[in-house]
Amino acid sequence: MKHMTIIDQRHAAEAHLFLASIVESSEDAILSKTPDGVVTSWNRAAERMYAYSAQEMIGQPVTRLFLLDHQDEFSQIMEHIRRGERIEHYETRRRRKDGQVLDISVSISPIKDHHGTIIGASAIARDISKQKELERQREAFIGLVTHELRNPLTALQGNVQVAQHLLTRLMRQANQLTDEQQQMLADVLIMLAHSQQPLRVQRRLIDDLLDLSHLQQDQIELRLGVCNLVKLVHETVQDHQAAYPARAILFTLPIEDPILVYADCDRVRQVISNYITNALKFSPDTSPIQLGITVQAASAQVWVQDRGPGLTPEQQEHIWERFSPAAQTPLQDDWKAGLGLGLYLCQQLIIRQKGEVGVTSAPGEGATFWFVLPLYAPDSSPPKKTEQPC
Repeated sequence: MKHMTIIDQRHAAEAHLFLASIVESSEDAILSKTPDGVVTSWNRAAERMYAYSAQEMIGQPVTRLFLLDHQDEFSQIMEHIRRGERIEHYETRRRRKDGQVLDISVSISPIKDHHGTIIGASAIARDISKQKELERQREAFIGLVTHELRNPLTALQGNVQVAQHLLTRLMRQANQLTDEQQQMLADVLIMLAHSQQPLRVQRRLIDDLLDLSHLQQDQIELRLGVCNLVKLVHETVQDHQAAYPARAILFTLPIEDPILVYADCDRVRQVISNYITNALKFSPDTSPIQLGITVQAASAQVWVQDRGPGLTPEQQEHIWERFSPAAQTPLQDDWKAGLGLGLYLCQQLIIRQKGEVGVTSAPGEGATFWFVLPLYAPDSSPPKKTEQPC
């Protein structure tokens, strides 16, 4: 029996050394502390991260690392530990020995003795300062895009539309103008109309970048309300027919009107618009674009069909990804390649509204892009204050 005890002790010592070597070789800072916050262990990664040696920190309060305005954090953390709760991936800030402030992600767990009594806590911390700096740069970029690019572009679009309106009114007074003046006005109107297309493209690229950034931060705004899909499709088609009068856009809507879904009207309109724009972009000028709504048992499907080159199975597999390589599909004249974000954003917006997206296609046979949303059920989804009937 005594022999077995010695073996057990040897195994326990070996296991202890093995665990200690793992802690020492870890890339994450690992430390332990008493319930009062006194540091009892400090690995090499902690020395690198905080610039304090183990000799400088063991026996010292862990709050030595805390910022002045974060001192209450320790008592809040230890409240959870005393209840036996683990804190997962808690993001906070700590101060190095040289005064540099770090952004860290830390997980904290209670340490128990063989009786189950909590005798301290262990913390595993990772430096996420670079990641946070990238997020701050992204926020600055969003501000730049919004104020320095988007707002002036909106003003420019408005000015072009006003100029078109005024020139159109002037054209109605043709009997007061010479033939040369009439031709000049007609030429200017044509140039203004052509200028709207690149402006729309630039606006879409900017909006896609903003939406991507918001999605990555899980800050996309959805204003849910009761939406009439028939009206949304009809209005979106009219907008595109006005913008591209030379293109044929055909749509067949079901007899049921309205067809109601509980969703964000503007975001659904954005998805429909993206589908139509892509169909125009990739299909021949002589081929009509077709749209429709199919009502199913508890959902409605909106689909947009083109007669473009179609998609291979591999393209269909990746087309919903960010910066999708499907942009390699040949474009029609006068169209520019986008960022490959549109379909990714469509998918994310529909998924966040309890729907799904998809595509049916084959090389040489065009493509049909669709999305499905659940029908509005008044008993299960009562309208909220954000309701936006449309």
